[in-house]
Amino acid sequence: MEPLTQSVLVGVTGPGENTDALRFAISEARTLGRGLTLVHAVHPLLPPPPPSILMTDDTWSDVGRTIMDEARGELEGLLGEASLPVDTVLRHGDPGSIFAELSTGASMVVLQRRDLSRLHRIVTSSTVTSVAAHAHCPVVSVPAGVDAPPTAGRVTVGVHGDGGPREVVEAAFAEASARRCELAVVHAWRLAAYYDDMLADEARWTAQDEARIVTGIEELRSKYPDVVVRVDVRHDWPADVLVDAAKDSAMVVVGRHSGLSGLPARLGPLTRAVIAHARGPVMVVPL
Repeated sequence: MEPLTQSVLVGVTGPGENTDALRFAISEARTLGRGLTLVHAVHPLLPPPPPSILMTDDTWSDVGRTIMDEARGELEGLLGEASLPVDTVLRHGDPGSIFAELSTGASMVVLQRRDLSRLHRIVTSSTVTSVAAHAHCPVVSVPAGVDAPPTAGRVTVGVHGDGGPREVVEAAFAEASARRCELAVVHAWRLAAYYDDMLADEARWTAQDEARIVTGIEELRSKYPDVVVRVDVRHDWPADVLVDAAKDSAMVVVGRHSGLSGLPARLGPLTRAVIAHARGPVMVVPL
């Protein structure tokens, strides 16, 4: 079954394992006026069962359907009396590839990020980073076990010194407009150690960057006149600034590198660091 057109996709892996992602996805679907599609991928690299147990593709499908039924039950419990169009998709294959394919018709993908050991990350990689690197729509990473940040208050977007990339900033403006909250446009910079120590005029650099950003986002401010914008330029490590901002932001918005010269799209080190350490939702926007 295909997901609802332009719905919010949310990955599910088992009862109680995606509660924070489900809550966020419900809120986002309501904010955007979209339906919700639960997606479960039966991974082809599941560990083999004991020799005495015969496991077939049909058996794995039965397990997947059980997981999906339980996830839908959890979703209905979170919805309560409220109504929301809900669909389900069960597929066999690599989760990253499945979500990349389904994302072509979705408005957003929501995944819950678990804190894994370093060894587990090396062996299994991360579904969140894999999907965020290849999806055709924004992907939101929701950390597990963290109190939900305010749904209103502020959306934070990380930008370059010229106020771009435009796709990332426009996505952040749209989120702030939908949530009726402030948008913090943040640019942070720091030079390598020796060069940073020799920096003579930090205030001038900061003022120049702030002026360029204000000019760079002027068109979007006109397009979204309801959004109150605050430009914040810091002399600090960008990842540290955005991770700190995630503590009290409804969402932090960052970008993804486009594939160049035939190379696949990828996540840069800044985006990876923010996804790994932010204690609030992080939206990754494809460029």
